[in-house]
Amino acid sequence: MKDPSTRATLECLLGDIARQGDVDAVVNAANAELRIGGGVAGALHRAAGPGLEEECRPLAPIAPGEAGITGAHRLPNRFVIHCLGPIFGVDEPADRLLERCYAAALDLAASHGIESIAFPAISTGAFGYPLEDATRVALAAVLGHLPQVPALVRVRFVLFDERALAIYERPRRAPGAEDAVSAPRPMALGRRGGRGAADGPLRADDPRREGGPGPWSGGVHEGLHRYSATDRSPAAGASPSSSTNARISSRILR
Repeated sequence: MKDPSTRATLECLLGDIARQGDVDAVVNAANAELRIGGGVAGALHRAAGPGLEEECRPLAPIAPGEAGITGAHRLPNRFVIHCLGPIFGVDEPADRLLERCYAAALDLAASHGIESIAFPAISTGAFGYPLEDATRVALAAVLGHLPQVPALVRVRFVLFDERALAIYERPRRAPGAEDAVSAPRPMALGRRGGRGAADGPLRADDPRREGGPGPWSGGVHEGLHRYSATDRSPAAGASPSSSTNARISSRILR
């Protein structure tokens, strides 16, 4: 779906975050040390090669809600933006920290001339953030921040299974998104209690902080599905066409 007052389009598709070769930047759902891990962090680091972790070292550690940017190395993109999402039930306020991830990523996109970006569903894997709640935060954060990134042409959410896609496709708006879509002002569409960010990262052996398996590890993981444009059945190496993206996008926030 595209807002006529802007150039940006929001897309939503099933796919592999490491195989989004038509966007300038991909977003890594990182751990605090910006090291290879499970899920998205593992997929991107393995595809990018060891140079990515080496470039990340001087940037680490980062706190929940923060982001950093590196080159993409062997990935088919220009940049990787690394965001540390909140661990649900640990990092609080979780919604604000998750919102900051998306805003920080878009700020880095603006400062580096990025015109297209692909996000995973940050914090919904091993960090345990409920997918429906995370979806509302993600859409509201992107809609609210896009006017500050006028060069951005495309924002893509790369989702990991049919359930996640169905949640993004629901004909409901994120909090605050209804006014943003309908109002005649520039707004774009194409989408822990205890510890707070100030308390610093969890201990080094906490598997969640390293992107390791946890009770929610069935979320964003290395065996990401690739679907064809026509029937969304698994198809090796296939990704949805732009027309399919537009159809999906139009169903998100109509």
